Amino acid sequence: MKYPFGIKSAALALSVLGLAACNPSDDNPSNTGNAPDSFNYNTTRNASLTLSAGTGDDKAVGATVIISSRRYAEGNSIDTLAMGATDADGKFTTALQFASTVDTLWAHPMYAGLYGEVAIPVGQGGQLSANLYPTAVSNQRIIQGGTPAYELNGYLCGPVNNLVTPKTSVIGKWDANGTPLNTNGFMVEASDVVSDAFKAKISDRLPESVKIPGSSRADLIQNRQTNLHLNADAEVWLTFVSEGASYRNALGYIAFEGAVPATLPSNDTKRNMLFPNCSFPGSGGDTRTGDKVSIGKFKAGTTIVWFIVADGFEYISSTKTQVRKQLDNQSRTFYSVPAWNPETTAETRNHIVQLQDDETSRIVLGFEDINRQNSNCDQDFNDVLFFATANPYSAIDDNNIPPLNPVVDTDGDGVPDTQDAYPTDPDRAYNNYSPNANDFASLCYEDLWPSAGDYDMNDLVVRYNYNVVTNASNKAVELIAKYKVDAIGASYHNGFGIQFDAAPSKVTGVTYSNTALAGAGLETGVTDKATVNIFQDAFKMVTWGSGQFFNTEMSAAKGTSVTQTVKVSFTKNALSLADLGAQPYNPFIYVNKVRGNEVHLPGYKPTAAADVTQFGKANDKTNPATGVYYKDKNNMPFALHILSFKYPVEKANIKSAYLKFASWAQSSGTQNADWYSNTAAGYRDASKIYSK
Repeated sequence: MKYPFGIKSAALALSVLGLAACNPSDDNPSNTGNAPDSFNYNTTRNASLTLSAGTGDDKAVGATVIISSRRYAEGNSIDTLAMGATDADGKFTTALQFASTVDTLWAHPMYAGLYGEVAIPVGQGGQLSANLYPTAVSNQRIIQGGTPAYELNGYLCGPVNNLVTPKTSVIGKWDANGTPLNTNGFMVEASDVVSDAFKAKISDRLPESVKIPGSSRADLIQNRQTNLHLNADAEVWLTFVSEGASYRNALGYIAFEGAVPATLPSNDTKRNMLFPNCSFPGSGGDTRTGDKVSIGKFKAGTTIVWFIVADGFEYISSTKTQVRKQLDNQSRTFYSVPAWNPETTAETRNHIVQLQDDETSRIVLGFEDINRQNSNCDQDFNDVLFFATANPYSAIDDNNIPPLNPVVDTDGDGVPDTQDAYPTDPDRAYNNYSPNANDFASLCYEDLWPSAGDYDMNDLVVRYNYNVVTNASNKAVELIAKYKVDAIGASYHNGFGIQFDAAPSKVTGVTYSNTALAGAGLETGVTDKATVNIFQDAFKMVTWGSGQFFNTEMSAAKGTSVTQTVKVSFTKNALSLADLGAQPYNPFIYVNKVRGNEVHLPGYKPTAAADVTQFGKANDKTNPATGVYYKDKNNMPFALHILSFKYPVEKANIKSAYLKFASWAQSSGTQNADWYSNTAAGYRDASKIYSK
């Protein structure tokens, strides 16, 4: 509604926006072209996702998982679309909303022994699934690595391996994935059992994407013992636990019977390659939790120095020839002797955490595989995780090695404090955001329904940020919804509400941060689905000093909006995220405080309080029998929902501001799905978009 005194023009009963391709400055309403009846102008998608972390006795229970629309890369943040834990069956199921332009979602388990990240192609389906768990371990996979027979290029190896190029070598034989093979003449080692309790302790002490420096765990890398020193004769083994990296990392050791040199030795020092590819099946390799190699027997006084070659493994699958492409690249090799590493400051040179676990007689080793002065380094020290054992265990010098502490769960809900957003509240555990933790999505309305408007989609623009708080059982506890009014390009005093799929009895309370702006709360007159009145008058949310309308005219000063936080509490353990309905749920305005005069997103049904006698009047095409709701007779919407959007200025219809809008609509969203976000030439007329 565009007229400051609320005058409705008969001319606005006509469609003023066509969808045919046109000159960007041509707003002639005769340029029409309908979108398909079935197209509901969705710029987001909703899906149900089920993740599996194993089956039977071989599964991860209580493993925290983050779902994101962005791949986690070293040092880069991710948007937390959902977060929860695997249940007693090793499953995690959640409901998601994401932009239609997203083609892949990412699962990021925060649990040792699971994939560090899993790609989930979204396709066109609403039911998504993925596996978080690598292939189960099998016994007798690993050969003993001792007594080298050949030395090539500074690395030690066993019998001649025809799969290895002449410039590199390893202990024993390996297949094209870098997996140790059983070989005649070498003792077979059975895989170690790595319990969930042990993996949980590692995950709690070295959680994914949590920087060790500057955190409460900073003492793990400050002036600590980083090499493995033996005070007595002992045999030593190394067992693979997990990986948290995209690299195919190689791991080896150097043994010194005397003092460890202060500076990096030359290449004639005996370097032993143990695991040339520390990658899970399905993640670039075939190394599995529990895989174990015997390093050998060592004399008292021996110090074992560990080293990692970042992304040091590559193979050519067509010839089954292994190539370790980085083994001679010193800039990508990091040692457990800090002084040998390439960083220029002492405080950044450590690349390993050692943790002792007296309960299992193991020394856990956590590696960081990127130069720590690189801005992309996440410094979580879990890129490769192993543990060392010795016979006798007492031979290991554990002086100044911090303990692998028991998992701390202050509120006793089963979620470790390190992964619990509410560590002292047993009823709350995880945050699930939309569109993400920091940004707001946009809901844009035309308020002349059932008559056609000018389609600048700014009669009322409401921005929201949702956080559904869930408990340890992944059940919804409350919705924390934040709302701002971005624009009021109309004189009508419009109200705003949302409706869930859940019954009203499942809502136990509604509170407002600013009670002076509160609406009616949970509506008692709508009995089929829980409906919450957010505010009754958008004008009470805003303040501005000039211009006819609020934040739609570039010539006027920009006004401000309060942020209204609404908390909707749900019956304990009654609702999953899916039970609430697909986000943004069912948001609607009611025009000029007339509660029955609802305007919804296209394809969304009205609430039971709506005046359905308005359906089909003037320019409205709503027909419940055919499933068409809230579109005009040219199939134009009366509302839009976009995760990130800059709306048009006053009286500039959306077609003329966003030049690919028409082709997107006419193609049912298959073309130019990025019409609202792409700033390339030919995508928008910036002069018609509000940019203050």
